Amino acid sequence: MAQIKRGSISFRRSDRKEVLNLSFNLVSYIFIIQGGSFAQGAKLGAPQAIQSADRWHLGKNLLDALEQVFLNRRELLKQTQQLIAQSEENTLRALPVTVGITLGSKQDCNSEKRQAHYVEMYQRIQGLHSKKVDIANIARQVGSSRRTVYRYLHMKSPPEPAVIQHIEPKAVEPYVPYLLQRWNEGCRNAEQMLRELKEMGYSPSRSSVGRFITRLRHDSGKARSFKSEKTETIYQQSVQKHRPLSPLQVARLFLSKVEKRKEWEKQYLEKLCAIDSEVAQTYEQVQEFMVMLRQLEGNGLGEWLKKVKVLGVKELQAFAKGLEKDYEAVKTGLSLKWNNGGSEGQINRLKLLKRQTYGQAGFELMRRRVLHREVKVERKQRKKKKAVTEKAA
Repeated sequence: MAQIKRGSISFRRSDRKEVLNLSFNLVSYIFIIQGGSFAQGAKLGAPQAIQSADRWHLGKNLLDALEQVFLNRRELLKQTQQLIAQSEENTLRALPVTVGITLGSKQDCNSEKRQAHYVEMYQRIQGLHSKKVDIANIARQVGSSRRTVYRYLHMKSPPEPAVIQHIEPKAVEPYVPYLLQRWNEGCRNAEQMLRELKEMGYSPSRSSVGRFITRLRHDSGKARSFKSEKTETIYQQSVQKHRPLSPLQVARLFLSKVEKRKEWEKQYLEKLCAIDSEVAQTYEQVQEFMVMLRQLEGNGLGEWLKKVKVLGVKELQAFAKGLEKDYEAVKTGLSLKWNNGGSEGQINRLKLLKRQTYGQAGFELMRRRVLHREVKVERKQRKKKKAVTEKAA
């Protein structure tokens, strides 16, 4: 993809020879998404243009490498979660969180079938790979993509069954502090708490308050008890249990900005880095690369690559090896302020418009939809203002 300094240029294959020299002479920057032959072709076609790697794709490739790091370290993530749970036991009891929902017999059966299918596919992929069958043939025989085959080959054990996530009700959140205060004071009657909230001027939902109090009852071990208890500080709103993070979520946490992390996310990273020295070293290397990416300090790329070659994990070394193939383009992408965001945004908009018509729109219709811009008419507002002034007079 080329970033044209004086407008965009497009041409058909039949007219390529006539406009080739003219169009390529106007190209100032070329953003490389895939290196290798693409970079060589761009250099031959427009030798005067500056080749630059797209920063978003650099971050995406680093995210994929980190996900693979933690896919190979699932036990480490479980150990970190256990340490956090043990540390929370010394504090006040955390609010109960629903990790999953109860399935019906039919849904439960379907879930078991899917899990059995994934385990069988994992065993087939591992068996074919042991027979030295290439990746493309494995993907065809198993009926999956090559990306899935690579992911299953990096797994040390079959994939675990996914936990069905249950979104907590949002309607009760404004009233949680008061409900916890009344619970700590010994009140166990949800109807009484509901009446008190209404007397204070609020309008909570009866079902949302009832569900929240039911969770507290189950967590206390007295699901059917409605009698008042003695005053005791049991729950603290700031202490809340969190679901175990997946490898992809931990990878995103590594790339996130420090100031945007929540307190429990900071504690999770501290525990994770304290357990494994390799992960701690990887975290430092990732932060150094993200500083270059965000602050445009591409001059430090060479030193970073040398450090990763010696001290980096194998997944990060593979990422660094890919950067070395297009070293100059990557260094330019980490140094110049130009990026491919505008072009990617227009491509995303074009795809959205095309999919809204289910791919059936012709060129003229798509052209009209792409060039169409809504014009806001302010005549109605002016009439209203005139009517108001006449009434005032």
